[in-house]
Amino acid sequence: MAITISGNIAWLSQETKESIEITDEQIIKLISENIDGEYKNLHNEDCVSIIAQSSGTTSVSKCVMLSQRNVLSDTMGGLSLYDYPLGAIYYKVLPYHHLFGLVADLLGALYSGGTICFSNDKLNLFKNLRIFKPTHMNLPPIIVSTIEKMLSRSSDINEVTGGQLKKIMCAGAALNEQTQKNMKDYGIHIYSAYGLTECSPCVSMNCDMYHKNGSVGVILPGVNVMIDDGEILVRGDIVMKGYWKDIAATNQVFKDGWLMTGDLGYLDEDGFLFLTGRKTNLIVFEDGTKLSPEIMENKIKTLPEIDECLVYSEMTEDVTVLKITVVSQSDKYDKIKVNVKEAVKKYGIVEKLQGIYITDQPLEKNNLGKIIRK
Repeated sequence: MAITISGNIAWLSQETKESIEITDEQIIKLISENIDGEYKNLHNEDCVSIIAQSSGTTSVSKCVMLSQRNVLSDTMGGLSLYDYPLGAIYYKVLPYHHLFGLVADLLGALYSGGTICFSNDKLNLFKNLRIFKPTHMNLPPIIVSTIEKMLSRSSDINEVTGGQLKKIMCAGAALNEQTQKNMKDYGIHIYSAYGLTECSPCVSMNCDMYHKNGSVGVILPGVNVMIDDGEILVRGDIVMKGYWKDIAATNQVFKDGWLMTGDLGYLDEDGFLFLTGRKTNLIVFEDGTKLSPEIMENKIKTLPEIDECLVYSEMTEDVTVLKITVVSQSDKYDKIKVNVKEAVKKYGIVEKLQGIYITDQPLEKNNLGKIIRK
């Protein structure tokens, strides 16, 4: 905060310096010498204030240029929808170099008069929850699922969460609807949000008064969203200035002033946004049939005894075939395969299915709980 308020630029890295091959001294030199002239008015709220590395889960990690207006517009838009009550207690899990952590865990909590709790002992989550007794948290789905599993084992909410947890904002990956229902049984409400680093980061969120299961909420005030051929496009003060030192990449993601997110989805009649997948994950077969694997995965995950699912395609003798990997602790392999095949029939592409594979090992994920697609 001191860096940005004083007119300097904060570099938020989600990677180690070794992996990006740059030192602190080089960062300072590069920023001072190479930021384009139009961004060098350091006393303007629209100049570059933060350079944040995107997660790079669907493409190569890029350095996103954000202004104070970008980040504060996102913060205030979120606060106008999501209730941050005075006196709430937050236990910080997300790092501040991640935009969701910066906006939701730091700026939102501070502005609303909340208390933020920290611990250097990051490995003992449940011990820290018992110590701090948070009322609110902002978490990726993978940690929400961990809390749900602990509650299902002990049912002692005081032992698992400290007994005061009432609300969780969840973003970064899809959250299982059954998890939301199970947590509500313990008096913990979970509200999904959607965003990306290029949007500072939140675009939409469910909130206390307006929420819908399966959706990622309503659009933040002052933000415009348009669906173009299934893709979510965003415009407004939350949208980035561009990618640092990469004009070509910047131009590729803008269309007539709209940011092309690469995410697929739709808006319902009530203005709630629903995600259906990633444009880059879309499977296109030779006959023109298109399949969003995320939609099929969500359906398969509702089947009995299936924990996780990954739908993907491969080229076999110049023909695109469908393959499915499911995670299950059951040994009823034949029954699982029959159920999965029956679910695939509903999409009219069962003849393209070449293999169903079952494993008891969790699928590989990033630190936000997103399945890593290879």
